[in-house]
Amino acid sequence: MMKRLSKNLAGFAFSVVCILFSYNMLSAQVKFVTTSGSNTNNGDTWETAYSSIDYAVNTAGGRTIYVMEGTYTNEHITLPLNATIAIQGSFDASSVGTDITKYDPVNNITFLNRTASTASLFDVKNGDFTLKGFKLTSTNGTSGNLIWFDNTVARNNNNFLFKDLWIDGTATNNNGTIWVHFVNNSNITFENILATGTSGGPVVKLGDNDNSYGSTFTFTRTAFRLNVNGTGQGGAIFIDNNEAASPQNTYTISGAIFCDNSTSGITSEGGAIYVRDASSMTIQNSKFFYNSAKDAGAIYSFKGDISITGCTFYNNTAITNDGGAIDLNTSLNNAGTISLTNNIFHGNSSPNDGGAINVDGLNNGLLDKTAVAITNNAFYNNRATTNGDAIWTNDAIDQFDGNTFIGNGSATVNGSEVLHAQTFAANGHFGNNTSPVSNGTFQGTQATYSSGITWGTGNTFSATVVPAAPDDVCPSTISPVYLPIQLGGFHARISGNILKVHWSTNNEINNDHFDVLISKDGISFMKAGMVKSKATGGNSSQLLYYDFAMNTASSSLLAALAAGILLTGFCFLTRKRILWVVAVIVIAGVCLMIQSCRKNRHISTADKHEWIYVKIAQVNKDGNTEYSKIVLAIEE
Repeated sequence: MMKRLSKNLAGFAFSVVCILFSYNMLSAQVKFVTTSGSNTNNGDTWETAYSSIDYAVNTAGGRTIYVMEGTYTNEHITLPLNATIAIQGSFDASSVGTDITKYDPVNNITFLNRTASTASLFDVKNGDFTLKGFKLTSTNGTSGNLIWFDNTVARNNNNFLFKDLWIDGTATNNNGTIWVHFVNNSNITFENILATGTSGGPVVKLGDNDNSYGSTFTFTRTAFRLNVNGTGQGGAIFIDNNEAASPQNTYTISGAIFCDNSTSGITSEGGAIYVRDASSMTIQNSKFFYNSAKDAGAIYSFKGDISITGCTFYNNTAITNDGGAIDLNTSLNNAGTISLTNNIFHGNSSPNDGGAINVDGLNNGLLDKTAVAITNNAFYNNRATTNGDAIWTNDAIDQFDGNTFIGNGSATVNGSEVLHAQTFAANGHFGNNTSPVSNGTFQGTQATYSSGITWGTGNTFSATVVPAAPDDVCPSTISPVYLPIQLGGFHARISGNILKVHWSTNNEINNDHFDVLISKDGISFMKAGMVKSKATGGNSSQLLYYDFAMNTASSSLLAALAAGILLTGFCFLTRKRILWVVAVIVIAGVCLMIQSCRKNRHISTADKHEWIYVKIAQVNKDGNTEYSKIVLAIEE
C-alpha cells in the first residue's frame, strides 16, 4: 500500500514539475527592448530590457516582443521558421516592470530605421507574424524591401497582421517597401497604416506573377499619400498573382485614402492601385484624390472580378492615355464581373478617352465574357479631350441604371460627349434591349451622346447644375484608432472570481453589438462574450450604460484540466488508466484550491500570469468592427 502511494505521489510531483516547466517556458518567450537596454540583460522587464529586437527574437528566443519608444537602427530581423512572432512598439518611456498598458502609436513613436543598403528590416518565413506600433524609415540604399517575404519559403495557413504603422520616406527597388508573395491559404491584414513619401516601387507589392492561392488580403483604414512608383505600375498597391491559381485569392480595401500617389516609367498604370489577378477584389468606402499615371489616374484593373462601392474619385488624372480615374481592361477576362455602384467621380480628366472611366474590351464586342454593371453613380465635371467625358467603352455595359451626370464635357472641346461607345460592339454598349439605360439624370447642355446607347425610361435631361467639390482629406500624420461610437467611460474590475466590465456610450451610429475581448498578454485576445446594442435601430444620441460579467474561476479550471490531461497523459504514458485519472483529479483540485486562495489578493507586477486585459469590439450592422483602447482589470 505504501509502495503504491509512494509511486502515486512521485507521479503527481513529476506532473507538477511538467506544468511549472511549461509555464516558465511560456513566460520566457515574452521579452522587452529599450534603447537604453543591454543584450547582457535577461530581457524580462523594462528595467532589464535588451537593446536589440533581433537579439530578443533570435538569440533569446522571444516570441512576444515589446519595444519602448525611441529610435532603433541596424536591425535586420530574420524571423525563425515555423514560429509565431508578435513585435509591438510605441510603449511610453515611463513604463516600468512588465507594464504594457501605455501603448500609444501617435505620441510614443518607435522608429525602425534601415541603414544598410540592401538588407531588409524583416525577413518573413513560414509562421504567424504580427508587427504593430512602429514608424518604418530608410536612410540608405534603394535595393531592399523593409518587409520581405522570403521567396525561398512557401507560407501556408498563416496569419500576418501589420497594424498601426507609419511608413515614411522609404526608398526601395521596384519590389516595393513591403513585398508579400508565396502565401497560400493565409490571412494578410493591413490595418491603420499610413504610408507617405515612398519612392522606387509601390508601397505594398502583393505577388509578382506568383502562384499564391486561397489567401485573403485585407486593407482597413489605410492611407497612402505622396508615394511615387518610378518603375511602372501601382503608386501605392501593386497586385499580380497567377490567375490560374486555385482556389483564388480575395482582396478587400475598405475605408482607405489614396492621395497624390503616382507612377512613371515606360509602363505607367494605376496611380494608386494596379491589379492583375483573376481573383476577387472589393474596394469600398474609400477616397482617391489627386492620383496620376500615364494610364488610369487612380485604378488600373486587368482581369479578375472587381467591385467598387461607395468611393469618391476627385481630380485624378491620366497623363497621356485613358481613364482619368479608372481603366478597366476586360479584354482577357474569363467570365468575370465588374460592378461600380454608389460612387462619386468629380473633376477627373484624360487627354484621350474616358474622363472618369475607360472600359477597354479590345475584343470588338465579339468575344465579350465580362458582365459590367454601372449603377447609381454620380459624375461631375469630368473631362476627356478625345471621347467620353464621363465614360468611354468598347465593351458592352450590361447594366446602366440610376446614374447622374452633371457638367461633364466642355463647350470648348470639339465633339464633347458624356458617354462614348465604339460603333462596332455587339448588342450595344450602354445597356441593351433587355437592360436599357434607365433612370439617369443628365445635366449639361454642351454635351452630346454617341451611338451605341439603348435608351430606356426614367431619364431626365436639363441645364447644368454643378455641386461643390468634396473636402480634401489627405492625411499628414497617423491617427489613432477610435470607435465610431463615443465611449463615455470604460473600466474593468475583478471581484472574487468575477470579471466585471462596465462601459457607456454618448452616442451610437449603426451599431449592432459589442464583443468583450480578454487577454493575458495584451496582444492575443479571445472573445469572452457579446452584448447587444441598447440603441433603437443601432442609433442613439443619449447616454447608454452597458455591463458584462464572467466567472474567471471556471475558465482557469478548464485551462488547468486541459493542461493536466495533456501533461499527465505525456508523463504517464505507460501508467494504468486509473492512476492517470487520479493524478488529473488531484492536479485539478490543487489548481482550484490555488485559485480560491488567490481570489482576494491584489494583482501585482510579479503576478503577470494573473493579469486580465480587456478591450471592446464594436460591430456595426454592416459587419465592420472597431476596437476600443485596452484596459487592465483592477482586482477589488
